[in-house]
Amino acid sequence: MEIDPATAAALGWPKSKYAWVERERRWLCRELPTPLILHSEQITDLYITGTRLRLRDAIPLNGGPAMRRLGRKADVTPAVRLLTSIYLSDEEFALLSTLPGKTITKTRHHLGKINGAELSVDEFTAPSPASSWPKPSSRTCNP
Repeated sequence: MEIDPATAAALGWPKSKYAWVERERRWLCRELPTPLILHSEQITDLYITGTRLRLRDAIPLNGGPAMRRLGRKADVTPAVRLLTSIYLSDEEFALLSTLPGKTITKTRHHLGKINGAELSVDEFTAPSPASSWPKPSSRTCNP
């Protein structure tokens, strides 16, 4: 999906070639689709106050190296957003992690490609934005 250059510029991306488009859909699942999980990572996000910036620390649960990055995102529509990221050294991450903001911790379970779309399930730990979402129906989350 191409984003109109004027829309991208209005959101702070004068050169949209440096951003990618994310399409996000959300469901509240009663349980994890455990048999479909390929790998998981522990994610801590710091949403920096007064900005569209997110500082992310992603640690693979299988023991791989942490991925630390600073991202910027803006919603084009409720389901489409622009994203860009830069990867950080441990020292850069430590410095930026002192900035004020709200922290969210979650485990991301990657399910791989299903019906042509890359899917993952986020399991929030604390504080959970899902606490204000409606309770799930009796149906389970089946991709």
